[in-house]
Amino acid sequence: MILRRALGAGALLPGGALLGAACRPAGSGSEGAGTKQDKVPVTIRLKTWTNVINLPTWEKALKQFNDSHVTDKITVVLEHQPTDYDAKVTAEFAGGNPPDIIYQSPAPLQAMALKGMVKDHSPEIKADKFTINDINPPAQLPYIWDNKVWALACWNDTRILSINKSAFKAAGVTLPPETLDGPGWTVNDFVAAARKLNDVANNKFAFVHEGVGSLKRFAWQFGAYYWNDEKVPTRSAFASSENVTGLQWVRDLQHGHRVMAPRTFAGDYGGWEKMFITGMMPITYAAYKHVTVGWQEIKDFEWTVAPMPKGKTRLHHVSPQAFAAMSSTKHPAEAWTVVKDYSVGEANAIMASVSSMPSYKKTDVYKVANISQDKRWMIKLLQDAMNSGKPEVPHPNVKNEMLQAMDAATTDLLDDKISAQEAAKTGADRVNALFDQFGIAPK
Repeated sequence: MILRRALGAGALLPGGALLGAACRPAGSGSEGAGTKQDKVPVTIRLKTWTNVINLPTWEKALKQFNDSHVTDKITVVLEHQPTDYDAKVTAEFAGGNPPDIIYQSPAPLQAMALKGMVKDHSPEIKADKFTINDINPPAQLPYIWDNKVWALACWNDTRILSINKSAFKAAGVTLPPETLDGPGWTVNDFVAAARKLNDVANNKFAFVHEGVGSLKRFAWQFGAYYWNDEKVPTRSAFASSENVTGLQWVRDLQHGHRVMAPRTFAGDYGGWEKMFITGMMPITYAAYKHVTVGWQEIKDFEWTVAPMPKGKTRLHHVSPQAFAAMSSTKHPAEAWTVVKDYSVGEANAIMASVSSMPSYKKTDVYKVANISQDKRWMIKLLQDAMNSGKPEVPHPNVKNEMLQAMDAATTDLLDDKISAQEAAKTGADRVNALFDQFGIAPK
């Protein structure tokens, strides 16, 4: 459930932990003893790269946290670094003046942790008796390795599909199911629907994607996954027969069936999101933010959402974010209090109202999102997709360069330069070369 009241000292936090970090650091005994009256005020610097449009919500959460921790004498200050974020944090760490807490995606957080920049939160989690599995496991997985917890996943996201319901009805196309395990809506159903909805003669395509990074995940519906191990990958599985089949299906959407717009098509019309809002195509992606906010401005047609089409399976990815304390913080107890509240507490609930779904499974997401009763099934669909999904970057063995190598091969596929078989092999060879380059031995 959401923590609906301001949390003061002695309030119960998830897992039954007592919030008293201002005068009793998590995991401490006599350390930190004293009263609030003689507690020295502490300022915690929190740095984020979030989009500027999210700042009003972040500032609302900031005010809530500071107001509820006045007696604890903890004050959070927000530092917004929208560009060159990783480089700035790294430079500040090297210069001895880093923030206390950072907001990060898996890959850059992993890189910073490997450099000794991030604190292991295992002692605080143990002391607080915090149940880490109360955070969506696929979202938390990228932040746990070597039996240490380097961050708490605060939000997670995924991609399902947006559907122009009016267009489907007008074309006589059966609407997709509203549940992850619903019948029908196979990859063949997807193609059949797209062909009926297509209008290539007028330069209108049934499906417009957001980029090769997400498009290549369509192959997961055929049983593919990028890595040889789901927790500690050491080699690429991009050349698997399942991935070849999936990449061929993706290529056929564009070059065979011609129901998917060319790779750069959306850029000429203001992007895929704008195109869907204006009714320029009937099928594209959707995320939590589209259900809660993004599609609310649509007035000219009915819209709905759908799970990914099913091939051998129906599988969605999980894209988490997290908060972590820097290893150099001079206020580890207070930093943990902030990390925890921003990841599973009231501050998190406030910020989860508009962008990504909270990773903490005990949060009442329907209250957080303030979603109408008739759209609650959409949130349930997103929850189910994320709770059973897989992350792209499950472990620090995976580097950004590896994702870029797979993207490059997929780009060549869409540009009709290579076949699906060649794209799969090229991507795998490049990724395995990077595993070797980083000294990661196969197993």
